[in-house]
Amino acid sequence: YGWDTLENILEEKQLAAPEDRPTDYYIFKVPKIQNWFKVGISVDIKNRKRSSLELYGDHVSTWELSSRRNAILVETAILRDDSFKKPLGDIDVAHLEGIGGFYELRGGDEKLLVEYVSYLVDSLESDIDDWKQWALENIPNLRTWEIKKLKQALK
Repeated sequence: YGWDTLENILEEKQLAAPEDRPTDYYIFKVPKIQNWFKVGISVDIKNRKRSSLELYGDHVSTWELSSRRNAILVETAILRDDSFKKPLGDIDVAHLEGIGGFYELRGGDEKLLVEYVSYLVDSLESDIDDWKQWALENIPNLRTWEIKKLKQALK
């Protein structure tokens, strides 16, 4: 959903902001719902929280990444990871469906989520020239065409 996707990076399409612009990856608690989190990317987190009080509760953590591309890669890794619960069909968050950002809700253990995002950010930012290899190794459930495109770019 939106412009900021792995697909658009691989197809070299326009993103919502310049690809090389520093961008934050964030985690907020979903208000009044235990172990559910709103994850995402933004260049203005304060404004982001004001945009949807139903999804944005207490701030958990933020990481500043060197580029929008890197923030999108981390987001994609988390959103495609089946070890975190997804919102569709889950009774805890069903009443939030239809609110912008609903599909970026993830359920799970807060400490595990924060530690995993920290690992992803550190590993990606430590070798920013090798993002294609990082994507192959760290983004679960890559589509066949995405794998092919990433491998072609490595040659």
